[in-house]
Amino acid sequence: MGRPLYETDADLSREGAVITEASEVWRCDYLKLPISYRLDFAMIRSRKIVGLCEVRCRNVLLNTYSTIHVSVMKRSAAQLLTAQVKVPSLFLIKYQDCMRYIDFAEEPDYISIGGRTGANRRDADDVELVANYSVKRLKQLR
Repeated sequence: MGRPLYETDADLSREGAVITEASEVWRCDYLKLPISYRLDFAMIRSRKIVGLCEVRCRNVLLNTYSTIHVSVMKRSAAQLLTAQVKVPSLFLIKYQDCMRYIDFAEEPDYISIGGRTGANRRDADDVELVANYSVKRLKQLR
């Protein structure tokens, strides 16, 4: 049996709003990818894939934390897709006060153990290796 999905309809709606705004800035269309791709969206221009994107919505201000983290396995999947499709894979983060992104090709500042622990832990897979990027390295969308 696979791991349960914790993504809600509200999460998908927020991600949709974020990718819509980003696609306007980047002048492209987008397509929601199947979960097996591990990334959220393909960015499309003239029917050609021009990028791949993982969207994260954070309910904090940009400078609340010094880093943003993402699963090492998700970053690995992004790098594999980039190698196969020959387009960049981006990590796009919507904060309360801004929208930022970083290319998954960029090396993280460090790797740590992350996820939910103790009473917040949802299942055994909630703790994993995570790639940490300083928020100072994130590029502004606009």
